[in-house]
Amino acid sequence: MAFRSRSIHWSLRLGQTAFGLIVAGLAILGTALFSRPSPSTVDRIEQLTPLSRAELLAAPAASDVLIEGRISDRNEVLGHGFVAYTRDHGVPDIRNDTVWRTDEYATPALVVAMADGPITVAGNYRLSGNLPVIVEGDYRYTGLAVGDQVMVIGRPAFGNIAEQIHSASIILGSHASYPRPGINPLPLIFALGLIAVGGGIMAWLLRRGYRPFGNPQTGR
Repeated sequence: MAFRSRSIHWSLRLGQTAFGLIVAGLAILGTALFSRPSPSTVDRIEQLTPLSRAELLAAPAASDVLIEGRISDRNEVLGHGFVAYTRDHGVPDIRNDTVWRTDEYATPALVVAMADGPITVAGNYRLSGNLPVIVEGDYRYTGLAVGDQVMVIGRPAFGNIAEQIHSASIILGSHASYPRPGINPLPLIFALGLIAVGGGIMAWLLRRGYRPFGNPQTGR
């Protein structure tokens, strides 16, 4: 017995293509609008409002806070003009490309000058932001210098001698000017274009009396 394959009507193929375009557009649109990276420095900056020195002194010791100020000239310069830095050692990989590995942290207690007085930042913090870089031989230094505008995120801890903040991170920059990642318009435009093309094809088929998901031989 001979079997003859049935051909699929062109309108059905076109309808399936249109449906695929719409689904792909919706997937790209959802990813662009609703996918969020894991909590990051930017997320924490957006969640916290900068406190004045007086507000910091009144804040609960267990609460996360953010302050702004400048690196005071009362801090000791350690080297390369930095008062705090990390050092990376560059080693070649199998392709002879340089791979940087952090081998030294210099993060002493720092005095941050705020508008209404100084605050001491306890040591052992993380440096972030668009930090300046100095390369010296096989070593690379990134750090902070006197006068740098910084944000400090941490928790207040007040002793008998000086007000301190135990810091998780010191970020180069200010709360107002720190770059926030915006939504990339290109994926949105591309996704909307796919949806528009797919929807237009579907509408054209329906206007001509075809059923894009109907009978596979006639499409009607």
